[in-house]
Amino acid sequence: MATLTDVLGQVGAGKTVYGRYVLFRYHRDLAAAAAPITPVNVADIQNIGDSAMSYDVTEIFQFAGGDDKRTSRLGGTYTGTINMLAPGVAPFLAALLGQTWTAAGDTAVPSSAFPTHPVAHFEAVLRREDNNTHIHTKVWQEVKLLPMPSPLGMDLNMWDIQFESDYDPFYLCSGAYMVLDKFTGDGSTTVFTLSQTALDMVDATQDHLPKWDFDQAAFIKEKASGESTGTRQTSGYTISGTTLTAGTAPDSGDEVSIFYAAATA
Repeated sequence: MATLTDVLGQVGAGKTVYGRYVLFRYHRDLAAAAAPITPVNVADIQNIGDSAMSYDVTEIFQFAGGDDKRTSRLGGTYTGTINMLAPGVAPFLAALLGQTWTAAGDTAVPSSAFPTHPVAHFEAVLRREDNNTHIHTKVWQEVKLLPMPSPLGMDLNMWDIQFESDYDPFYLCSGAYMVLDKFTGDGSTTVFTLSQTALDMVDATQDHLPKWDFDQAAFIKEKASGESTGTRQTSGYTISGTTLTAGTAPDSGDEVSIFYAAATA
């Protein structure tokens, strides 16, 4: 089971942690199906920042004319920056891209040829001075890497990894953590067992949350076999406790992923 009290190790060559009250970790979006996907701790990240999300705002006038109108926010995207110690950048990028970066596997990591689909979902776990008491967590979902120059990994040089996302970052309360479960369809199964009990996250019917479709999950995605990215589902699924139920069975070989919150032990 995931823990929010991990300590990322002592200061050493290639691993320096300034933010001792913050645990940075990620779930790979393209990880192989499992329940749960194991989150990966990252020691060399010093900060993750983001811009305000920008929207296309449309003014909608009332039916039959008149001056009354309302505005509707459509689309939306934001950019962000992962501030990281330069020696950790190359192995970090290799891990995000799913490469086995060794002499026996892939030996080169291009610094700008990134996929256009999401690669991971990030968490920053804020803790008090005891490095144990959870304050809250900030979550960046559906992170897509942007082209970047190549850093020279010397000493304590800092480097910025740029990213973007089409989905709002959000805060998670104390005592909760994010879980990514993935299942493989067989053409007939409609009921899947989550690895943890899903917590209520938001009331998705609130009109200021245009990209939340389920109360108990940040998203549910289906990905057809052979495709590189999945499609967010806006309906057709229900979540109750540890049970995820699909109205229609996913096709054989299709992948179903759900990103949700669970309570810490």
